[in-house]
Amino acid sequence: MQSSLHVAEHHEAAAELHEHAARYLRQATKHYEEGKVALAAHEAQAAHAIALCAIDHSNEAAKHHAIRCCLVEPAAKRAISVAA
Repeated sequence: MQSSLHVAEHHEAAAELHEHAARYLRQATKHYEEGKVALAAHEAQAAHAIALCAIDHSNEAAKHHAIRCCLVEPAAKRAISVAA
């Protein structure tokens, strides 16, 4: 159960960070359209950094899910069949 919560927390963090990055990209677009290219570039770089953090959380969620599904559950099934 704990690993499921851990996966959910990583998914939630990733979703929030993706939304945050999208806000930065919208702001970058606005600055670019206003001719504020340097400010637009700064906002785009911030969006990129935030998106990378979101990807990291997504990868952590996937890793924990894979460990739970592929390693823990099959091992438990093997232990049951050996005991029988």
